[in-house]
Amino acid sequence: MATKEKTLKVLPRPGADEPGKVTVAVAGAIKAMHAGTAEPHQQQLALQWIIREAAAKAYFPYHPGDRDTAFALGRLFVADQIIGLFNADLSSIRRAENVDPETPASKR
Repeated sequence: MATKEKTLKVLPRPGADEPGKVTVAVAGAIKAMHAGTAEPHQQQLALQWIIREAAAKAYFPYHPGDRDTAFALGRLFVADQIIGLFNADLSSIRRAENVDPETPASKR
């Protein structure tokens, strides 16, 4: 029996300012997370969508126009910050938060 060759399909890249694709499951997960009632799988789904779709981590950020590239890189910056917090050293963040309240904000 002959096997069928698999072909790769190239999906069109969304525009830099195009919102992420939303499913009912994702919308429900975001709403539940906002309400503070999300199940663990909903939290994971919501965070995955925020990083991959809303912040466009799943897409190459460079576009033909400078403005579109800048916009896409701004979205990507949000994803990178969230991902950075996955591996953050909480003790160093705690130390940074424990500043002298008498110190002016401009000197912190």
